[in-house]
Amino acid sequence: MESSKSASHLDALQVYRAIAAILVVLYHITILAGEKYSKSLFGGMFSFGYTGVDFFFVLSGFIITYAHAHDIGRREHFGKYAIKRLIRVLPLYWLVTLVKLAVIFVVPSTAKSYEINPQVILHSILLLPQANGYLPIIGAAWTLSHEMLFYALFTLFIVFGWRVSVTVFSVWAVAILANQVIVFGGGNVYGDNYVLRFIFNESNLEFMLGCLGAFLVLRQRVPFAKAFLVLGALLFICAAAYVDVTNRDMPSYTFTFGVSSFLLVIGTATLELRTSVAWPKWLVFLGNASYSIYLTHALFIAVLMLGYQRVANVTAHLPMELTLTLVIVIAIAVGAAVSKFVEQPVLNWLRARLLTRRKEPVLTAQAVGQ
Repeated sequence: MESSKSASHLDALQVYRAIAAILVVLYHITILAGEKYSKSLFGGMFSFGYTGVDFFFVLSGFIITYAHAHDIGRREHFGKYAIKRLIRVLPLYWLVTLVKLAVIFVVPSTAKSYEINPQVILHSILLLPQANGYLPIIGAAWTLSHEMLFYALFTLFIVFGWRVSVTVFSVWAVAILANQVIVFGGGNVYGDNYVLRFIFNESNLEFMLGCLGAFLVLRQRVPFAKAFLVLGALLFICAAAYVDVTNRDMPSYTFTFGVSSFLLVIGTATLELRTSVAWPKWLVFLGNASYSIYLTHALFIAVLMLGYQRVANVTAHLPMELTLTLVIVIAIAVGAAVSKFVEQPVLNWLRARLLTRRKEPVLTAQAVGQ
């Protein structure tokens, strides 16, 4: 079932990861512009940017399944898989979390009221779901809790193989869908139980879509790749336009942005496996750095805007749109620098000590924890 082309050559998915991370950055700066400065940045055209998370989830499911296809059904590979996933996500996340906690300790006024709650701090460090609708200390890390759940359940594939694992995932998917039907009808299955809410969150379906996509690509069962790519792009753009124009939530993000991302990913991956595509190196680099950008951008934006306020009298002649655009560029650039000079050296050091010394596919090493 292995493809003739290794995961290290699927640069298109790295580019998609860069796009997804940048969409999230643009969303957060759009919200900041509206709340702090009553500005509609870029006409509010990136109000849908939070859907970069849906794109991330589908990409993550695809990448993990594709990169670890050779491990499926080989339980002796469980330990190595677990180490790879943990060191990919946790070291940088813990470092950024500790920086945020240090800032809160030094300047308590910067903390949200719940961020000093010991339970919130503990759950943040362990990437456990939060009660009462709270976010982790690093707000964007709520997605990592779902990522870790997916990583844990993917071990079923490694230990038990395809048949048992697909059965378990299918039951889980049906349970999530049943819950969504009940929610759409005004019901509430889990009440205030935040753990059940987390387990049956429809976002978890997007990882499964990614898994399905990798299975189809590996089995060479995507006959109309260009059509899927075009259809996925059109659906994503139409859904984004709906969000921007109506300023309303989608009834289901999985069946709009999740499905369109699935079509984009399987179409693009299939085409790249069939043909040689030269992607701009800087976009591939940003894809490699997307995890660092995703985790750090909010912190850097806050620091940059604090600096802007301190020198507002000097920069008052600059249009706010230009200022915020510069903030976006700097936040992305600094996040990329964190990846190159912090994240990657730490990962290389840990891999050299915890894993056998052999060349790892680039895509495996760069899989999002997002």
